[in-house]
Amino acid sequence: MKIREASNAVFYLRVSTDEQARDAYGLESQGKSCQQLCTERGWTLRKVFQDAGVSGWADVERPAFRRMMEYIRANRDVNLVFYDYSRFGRKVLPALEAFEKLDKFGCFQSLPTTQVSIAGLQRDAQQGGMSSAELRTLAINIPRKQRLV
Repeated sequence: MKIREASNAVFYLRVSTDEQARDAYGLESQGKSCQQLCTERGWTLRKVFQDAGVSGWADVERPAFRRMMEYIRANRDVNLVFYDYSRFGRKVLPALEAFEKLDKFGCFQSLPTTQVSIAGLQRDAQQGGMSSAELRTLAINIPRKQRLV
């Protein structure tokens, strides 16, 4: 299925520690950045999925992530917005498998921290001989502070 940009969006937000979850600082700031991107793009927010206090490294269930994937499978007229690759997932293989499913659903994905769409990255990567999976693997493995330098 072809990836296309929709006029609606869903957010996936995640913080790793219980302290971040209690303070809501991490979730709140992620949400604000995602909302700003939606406002700039003219997208309507339909739903927010958030896993509070759930590590992206541990082999634990991320209930909101699972619900988000189910929602997008059933509602393919949405864009997925998440703050950063590290919020989507830290383990490369499960993250890439999830991205592959989203691609098959035709789901446009965007990150406010990079201001670059995944579809655009895929096009650029393919023109340069790099697959989108290779590009995503790099992004997941490089700490955010290094990507922003």
